[in-house]
Amino acid sequence: MSTAPDFQALGWNGTTQSYMPSTPLAIDPRVPLHREAATTLDPVTYEVLRHALWNVNDEHGMTIQKVSGSPFASVAHDFNTVILTEDGEFVFFGPHIQYFSGTMDLPIKWTLEQLGGNPGIAPGDMFLSNDPWIGSSHQSDVQITCPVFWQGELFCWVANALHQYDVGGNTPGSFCADARDVFDEPVPIPPIKIVEGGTLRRDIERMYLRHSRQPQLVALDLRAQIAGNLVAGKRVLALIERYGAATVKAAMRRLLDDGEAAFRARLAQIPHGTWRAVSYLEAAHPGDRAIYPVHFAVTHDERGLTFTNRGSHPQVGSLNASFSGWRAGILSVVNPLLCHEQLYSTGGALRHLRFEPEVGTINCPSFPASVTNSQIGNLIGGALANQAIGKMLLAAPALREDVFAVCGDSVFPLSAIAGVDAGGRAFGTGFLDPMAGAIGAFPTRDGIDTGGVHWEPKSIMGNVEQIEQTFPVLYLYRREVPDSGGAGRYRGGNSAAFAVVPHGVDRLLHAPSAAGCAVPTSAGLAGGYPARTNAFRMRRGTDLRARFAHGELPTSLDVLAGEELVVGPKARGLVQGPDDVWEVAWCAGGGYGDPLCRDADRVLDDVNEGRVTAAWARAGYGVVLAGDSTPYALDLDATVRERAARRGAFVQPHTVRGVSTGSPISESLLRFTADGVDEFRCAACGARLGDARGNFKHAALCEETGIAAANPLIRDPAAAVDAALVLRRWHCPGCGVTLDTEVAQAGDAPLWDIELA
Repeated sequence: MSTAPDFQALGWNGTTQSYMPSTPLAIDPRVPLHREAATTLDPVTYEVLRHALWNVNDEHGMTIQKVSGSPFASVAHDFNTVILTEDGEFVFFGPHIQYFSGTMDLPIKWTLEQLGGNPGIAPGDMFLSNDPWIGSSHQSDVQITCPVFWQGELFCWVANALHQYDVGGNTPGSFCADARDVFDEPVPIPPIKIVEGGTLRRDIERMYLRHSRQPQLVALDLRAQIAGNLVAGKRVLALIERYGAATVKAAMRRLLDDGEAAFRARLAQIPHGTWRAVSYLEAAHPGDRAIYPVHFAVTHDERGLTFTNRGSHPQVGSLNASFSGWRAGILSVVNPLLCHEQLYSTGGALRHLRFEPEVGTINCPSFPASVTNSQIGNLIGGALANQAIGKMLLAAPALREDVFAVCGDSVFPLSAIAGVDAGGRAFGTGFLDPMAGAIGAFPTRDGIDTGGVHWEPKSIMGNVEQIEQTFPVLYLYRREVPDSGGAGRYRGGNSAAFAVVPHGVDRLLHAPSAAGCAVPTSAGLAGGYPARTNAFRMRRGTDLRARFAHGELPTSLDVLAGEELVVGPKARGLVQGPDDVWEVAWCAGGGYGDPLCRDADRVLDDVNEGRVTAAWARAGYGVVLAGDSTPYALDLDATVRERAARRGAFVQPHTVRGVSTGSPISESLLRFTADGVDEFRCAACGARLGDARGNFKHAALCEETGIAAANPLIRDPAAAVDAALVLRRWHCPGCGVTLDTEVAQAGDAPLWDIELA
């Protein structure tokens, strides 16, 4: 048993720099664990119990939605539920925010090690925690963990995490973008017994609620989480009573073992190597104009998968996300890309994952770094994992159809408001419209416009009328935005934008907190372009009321009179008056493959149906249209000439060629190995692209432009950052096809994103 609390994530202490979920626990011997499992389990009983346990998790989530009064729960599903074994292995994630689930084994394991003797773990107990250095996304994502006992032994755990609107800190809503460190933020709470013997501890609850500006709402959220655990625990006990404890435990063990076997079989199809991705975050605090690199790598070898953040910027300002959040963001991608047939049973796969972060970095900060804005780091970590794991799976032809480019909301554009409503009551909320997201493009089809986000399978955007009824705002519009998705052979899904004005009040106080406004974070794959950036806009002193008087409802900020206010990714003291209009637009899905390879008829359909503009059809896809307005027609001959001229600019006539055969590594790359030759080749023309154990980009041709060339909705980054940013498109010297794209800081070395063993 550990002799002192370890306030770092379980399994590492800030110096070992390695963590595996299978790390042996020093469980307090005073905790009686149920270990008995039946040695045989017939297939029918297993399937019944497998789906019954899944339904326990689902009902757990529905209970939280029904009891909580918060739109974060009822609309955004900003929570998740889990079932874990007696010693903290995941049996099931719930079907909601996936990166919540990926944190919840950590506080349970910490509780088993640290609290087994004092205050003890007993039937009817529940523990509250939100400490990011033990296991939480950030302090607002409050976890309630509940041991389930059977005949005096701890049989399993049920648990949930819910984003509670305000748990303290120097900013309403608890997203403290100007925090210098954690002491400007809500208090991190290590696991503490909030329910004892079935009774809510009033002293602990009063202490907890004292931190909040919205104690009534937080109190209701707390009860919703407790109710969810009570329902889930009751359902598990009912299964035990019907089938026997040993049988139910055997089903849990088999879920883990089957998931592990399926995961290992999938890994066996992937070559050994390392795949990398990099992005940049801006604005460590309001007014900051610097950018900060965030690196990610996944290595596949005989041990399984190892994830690192080596090269990421040291912890800084309010950009940081704790180790548990970084790890959870990765799991939110591993689940849909590598475990999708396992029905959210990820515990078996976790046995073959290693996490080796560099401590003291943006995505693994040391205490007491600021972490309340960790949704930025969690999501960019997931986006980078999406990109790198996607590249890895492209090297396994049988797994390629499961890949998708980075989705919308690769960084969530959090737009929080607060104030006093017409009845004199304090209010606060965050706009959750970006949950509509966008799905990135697939290797065989387009992404999905406003198709949600992969890390929240049930994601929806709230009903406008309900939001207007609850908060003093009036929506002017909420609409999909043409051109927002990344260009590619298959187009990334478009995102959307919304605009609001105060209603019934004279002012709203805004506290936006995001990144990805200057640097595109929804990257493309295999030559696809990145999608648009996030954008906050305020237009002051508009003629909106006069337009209302004439029966006009504006559908764009650009048609309104008034002064445009430049709003950065983080701002404080931003007040919206009655004639000011606030607009938020979010990043969309990345594209897949060379845009010049897209079927021209698809581009024509996109233009005529309003998904792509005629100007971007030519600039992004090389498609020339005939006509002045919809319905346009395709000028096929001009399109062929346009595309040939663009590709021809990158063809070198003396390029060394080979045959176009070998093992597929991506959409456009092959690995050819024969007679002592081991090299990359272009899948389209067979051009040789260097040693297969080197960086193919050294043999490709680089086209370097400003990042606005990636998407017409990317604003000039100079408005927000001082760094020079470039878009690099890597072309085959034999045929000119685009092999890859990357966003980089000018002068950076080419990213070695595919390093084969």
